[in-house]
This record gives sequence, C-alpha cells and structure tokens, in this order.
Amino acid sequence: MSAVQKLYHIKNEGSAATKKGDKMKKKKQYMNNNSGIVLVTVVMVILVLTVLTISVMSSNVSQITLTKSVENRIKTEQLSKGAMWLNYTNIMTGAAGTQTVNETLDGKTYNISTTHKQGDGSGPNTTDPLQMTSSY
Repeated sequence: MSAVQKLYHIKNEGSAATKKGDKMKKKKQYMNNNSGIVLVTVVMVILVLTVLTISVMSSNVSQITLTKSVENRIKTEQLSKGAMWLNYTNIMTGAAGTQTVNETLDGKTYNISTTHKQGDGSGPNTTDPLQMTSSY
C-alpha cells in the first residue's frame, strides 16, 4: 500500500468514526430528550381506554335494568293469566266475581285483582267483562 493510500484509508476511518460518534451523540441526545411526548401519548391512551371502559359498563347496567323490567312484566302477565282462570272457575261454580291474588316471587310481591261484571244478559252469546289490575 502506498503512502497516499494509507493516508486516504486513515482519513476515511477517522471520518467513519466521527460519523459513528455523531450518531451516538444524537442517539444519546434523543434518549435524554425530556420533551414528554411519551408521557402525553401514554396519558391519551389511558384516557381513551377509560372512556371505552365506562361506556361498556354503562351499557351493561342499562341491559340489566331492561332485563329486570322485562322479567317483572312476564311474571305479572303469567300471574294475571292464572288469576283470570281462577276467576273463570269461580264464575262457573257461582262464587263471587272479585278475586285478589298476592304472590311473592324472588322477594317481590305481585298483586293481581280481578273483577267480574255481569253482562246485560240480552242473549246467549253476550260477554261479561273482566277487569284486571296488577301491580308489583
């Protein structure tokens, strides 16, 4: 290797080392950057996840409330049907036309009151109204 080639080789090695040193300085400077962009990003992600969690929980609470309401209506309807047939049986046997049914299911009391009103008797196919009131 000639002297010029050796100088060129040493010069290139020095500049590569300098470039490598500059990259290390920039990397170190980047790692020591205290601008807080990572903190802001993490806080935003946590905020978005919190909002999503709250919305899912709110939806679940609404579903539970709706389910309880539907459950109570179904129980009331079934108890009302039973009270209607009880009243029908009493009408057929000639007993009084007013019946009250109080039933407790799962700690909740359902009250059903049925009242039979005599029709006008104008013909064999006349209907007698039956008034039902339910509460829970």
